[in-house]
Order: sequence, then structure tokens, then C-alpha cells
Amino acid sequence: MITLNFAYIDSISEQVMVEYQAERERWLSHRRTVRMEVLERLLGPYPPDTDAAEAVLGYALRHHHLGVVLWTGSTMAAPARLTGLEDIVARIAETLRATEQPLIWPRDSNTLWAWIPWRPSISQLDEDRLAEILRTEADDVRLALGAPGNDVEGFRQTHNDAIRAARVASIADRHSRPITSYTDPGVRTAALLSADLDAAQRMVGAALGPLAADEPATALLRETVRVFLDEKGSYVAAAARLHVHKNTVKYRLARAVERRGAPIESDRLDVELALVAAHWLGPSVLTAAPTEL
Repeated sequence: MITLNFAYIDSISEQVMVEYQAERERWLSHRRTVRMEVLERLLGPYPPDTDAAEAVLGYALRHHHLGVVLWTGSTMAAPARLTGLEDIVARIAETLRATEQPLIWPRDSNTLWAWIPWRPSISQLDEDRLAEILRTEADDVRLALGAPGNDVEGFRQTHNDAIRAARVASIADRHSRPITSYTDPGVRTAALLSADLDAAQRMVGAALGPLAADEPATALLRETVRVFLDEKGSYVAAAARLHVHKNTVKYRLARAVERRGAPIESDRLDVELALVAAHWLGPSVLTAAPTEL
């Protein structure tokens, strides 16, 4: 009788556990669906009531936010990839000393959107520290950041900024630069130019001429001109940023003018826009290097 009783109890317990797990999965699925619907409405033209949205999301919308986009090309299993990306968001939030938990929205098996509570007292992000987190947590992970925003409109805007920064990073395929922030100098302009790559490529070609060739030597000349103009024509400041002697800067500028076939000062605005596009969007807006016979 005792053996039969234990067998009966074990059988009932197993059935209860199976039903519990199934019900829990249904509840979680429903909760994820509701959260996704609220997030989609928040990012759309007709956002829901703020109090109701906060109750569903468990996230304060009337604060400051930092929009984040993370993606990876890792070949790990999908759950492991997403878990790794979530861990990175948690580490970033910890580094920023966020007072609340971040809001995370997995978009697919390789991409994650997140919002991290932002403290306005932070004047500048430590991108070196964030890059270290990426290296230690996972392989082949890229991070895009928006400009911090406030309240519901800031929640939407910082996310849109992060999406634009991620598009710029993806177009250029800048693996040497794991982090792209919308607040980085030139990214806003590059994001606008990336909306029409064909037009951007024509503009770059027209403004730079042969200086738009996609080859290492010409890229070095373009970068020197870009930094020189960014430093308001200071040879000393440009040399310091490029870690070369100022005479090297002068030599490269002379070569760039020779290659372009016109002074840098002519059509300066077009030249600066073209240099920003070439720097951030890479080969997608450059011309093929001439083939040597």
C-alpha cells in the first residue's frame, strides 16, 4: 500500500509540474506579447497612456534614458547569444550606475534593443570601459548608443538615435570600432547621408574626385585632411591627433590637393561632408581604386 501510495503521489506531482510549466510558458508568452505591443505603441505615432505603459513594462518612462542597440555575428546557439547580450546590458547599466533595471527587448536571435536609466550628471561616456565590457563578455559584439533623452519623447528619440548609429556602423562594417555613438562627431551627418547611399556616393565622388578612391594610401590622405579641417586648420593640433610630425601633415595635405586636383578650400562644405561620409560609411560611398596594369 505504501509503494502504491508513493507511486500515485509521484504520478500526480509530475502531472502538476507539467501543467504548471505549460501554464507558466503561456503566461510568459502572453506577458511578452503585451510588453511588445506596448513598446511598439511607445515607438509609434500614437503612444499609450504613460501610467499604463509603466505598469506593463515595469520601467519608469518619466526619467532620462540611454538607447542601446546590441548585435552579434556569433555562431553560438540563439538562447546563449541573447543571454550574452543581456549580460552586457546589465554590465553597462552597472558601469553607468543606473538607479533602476534597464528595459530589454530582444528583436531577433542576434539583435537586442535596450533602454538604460541615465543619470544627467554624467557628462561623457567612458567608451574605453564599454569596449572592455564587450571584449570580456562576448566575441564579435557591436554596440550603438543614442543621445540621452528625457521622458516618453526622449525614450523614443534616444532609441531612434541608436538605430541610426547602428545603421552607420553596419554600413561601414567597422569591426575595428566596436562602439558607435550617435553623439560622436560626424555620426549625425553620416546617418543622414546613409539614407540615400547612391546620392551620397555621387556627392563624395564629385567633391573629392580621385581622392575618393577606396585604397589605403588615399584613405590616409583623406583622414589627414579630415582631421586638419576638424582642427580648424592647425598643423600642430592635427599632428597631435594623428601622432605624426606637423611636416608630415603638410606633406600629406599637399599630396591630397595634388590628388584631388583642386585646393581643399574650394567647395569646402562639400569637401567636409564628403570626408565625413567617407570616414563613417566607408567603401559604400567610395569609388573603386584604379587597377594597375
